[in-house]
Amino acid sequence: LEHVTDDYEVELLNDLLVRLIDHYSYLPVCQAQIEVVETRQVKIYPNPASNIVNINGTLSGDLATIISPSGQVILSEKASGEGTLKIDISQLVAGNYILKVEGGEFSTVKRLIVIS
Repeated sequence: LEHVTDDYEVELLNDLLVRLIDHYSYLPVCQAQIEVVETRQVKIYPNPASNIVNINGTLSGDLATIISPSGQVILSEKASGEGTLKIDISQLVAGNYILKVEGGEFSTVKRLIVIS
């Protein structure tokens, strides 16, 4: 990373924040065996993303939820029509997130990487 200020304390704080994000953005691998049957394909792009993430394959009424690695719901958006749902993620902190799309009996989970 390039220095953006000559203030040593600010640089120390920035370094600490980067290390905290790196440390806590780890998503553990689940060891449980779960059989998942997807009846439709949901694709997210771009991934990694910085401003807008597109979720392709949603149906009207589907709920897209962005979840932090600690399990906190960060953002939820409901699809108003079929096709592609666009979600503004420009306010999210860079890191790894979980994107869950649910609708009716359908549910899928994807990994979303947010960059600055």
